[in-house]
Amino acid sequence: MQSMSRRLLLSSTLLLVVFLGAAGVILDTAFREAGKQALEDLLQVQILTMLGAVVEVAGPTLVMPDDLAEARFLSPGSGLYGEIVEPGGGRVWRSPSLLGSLDFGGWLDPGESYTRRLAGPDGQQLMALSMGIEWEFDNRESRQYRLTVAHDMESYFAQVQGFRKKLLTWFSGLTVLLLIAQALVLRRGLQPLRQVEQEIAAIESGERSELSSDYPRELTGVTGNLNALIESERRRLKRYRDTLDNLAHSLKTPLAASTSLLEESESPDREKLSRQLARMRDIVDFQLKRASVSGVSGLGQEPVDVQAALHQLREALDKVYLHKGLEIELEITAGAKFFGARDDLLEMMGNLMDNACKWGHSKVRVRADVLSGKKRPGLELGVEDDGPGIPVDEREDVLGKGVRGDERMPGQGIGLAVVREITELYRGRLTVTDSDLGGARICLRFGDFR
Repeated sequence: MQSMSRRLLLSSTLLLVVFLGAAGVILDTAFREAGKQALEDLLQVQILTMLGAVVEVAGPTLVMPDDLAEARFLSPGSGLYGEIVEPGGGRVWRSPSLLGSLDFGGWLDPGESYTRRLAGPDGQQLMALSMGIEWEFDNRESRQYRLTVAHDMESYFAQVQGFRKKLLTWFSGLTVLLLIAQALVLRRGLQPLRQVEQEIAAIESGERSELSSDYPRELTGVTGNLNALIESERRRLKRYRDTLDNLAHSLKTPLAASTSLLEESESPDREKLSRQLARMRDIVDFQLKRASVSGVSGLGQEPVDVQAALHQLREALDKVYLHKGLEIELEITAGAKFFGARDDLLEMMGNLMDNACKWGHSKVRVRADVLSGKKRPGLELGVEDDGPGIPVDEREDVLGKGVRGDERMPGQGIGLAVVREITELYRGRLTVTDSDLGGARICLRFGDFR
């Protein structure tokens, strides 16, 4: 699971379900125990009611009057049953409500009592309370009896079932409300992290130069270090390029002076030395250009306007190849941006457009199209001409360092190699195909759409 908010929400949901489930079990248990206790208390009251209703008769013995205050003892199958027995199992009284036989258990000594469940005459669940007593008659004679009262548990089960339904309904609603509240709290609590993500994306696309400072205290250290890292990267890249530019000028000047002195000399090896100096100059140019390429879009760097850069290159090439009368056609999609260094874009397109102008007879076409991407738009650049083209079996070779398609053409053959190096450093792709103009078409594709 990639999302922190989903991970936190799932974890808290599981905890919430566990705790609410445990609370529900505890409440259900407490309610059942309270219901049982209430039923036992009711049986105690019925026992006392029976004791209050019995009368003494000659014998002496106890009898139960026909009209009782609790009418359910008199109604058959009412769910309330009573019985009074003497030692040995002799029955003194059994409530008319009990039809058939019912085993209320064994004998109890005076003061003993117990509660148990048993099956009723119709198979229903009963809770019975039995109590042993000793009755002292008016003639000072005493006898022992066992009093039993049984009550149908249907109402108890109905109450428990109703309570469980209400408990489930209320806890389900409470769970939903708590989850919604929790999601809102998480959304608000994680908003600074989403803000960091959005601002980093804006920095990558060049819309921002650094992270803002209005973050909670827990994130200020991270955002501050990120801003320091971005600024350090910018300075490091600038210093690196400035150093390479200085190195290039430092090397080219002695090489040019050596070439000039060699041309003035009468040495028989002048031509060989001249070729070696030219080769050294080519190697220096290639390696310096390769090393100076950043290969990445600097964080917080504004994307390059492709249209402005290509117009600048066309104006320069129109002047250089004025004698050929070339038509350089630009087809640029509005909003085309290059997420990288402007110098890198000019280096790549400058080499491709220059080669196309060298080989083209009358027309060069340059296209720039915007591609859909995951995080930011991709870019496709294409340069084609109406020249002789590049044979399929030579396309890989002409992209190699120091190789030209025709040794008669000026230049040292390092242009396409540099273009390929820069493209690969930007994780792009370079392809060579045939153009509908008749010559070659070289295409560069950049972006995170792969």
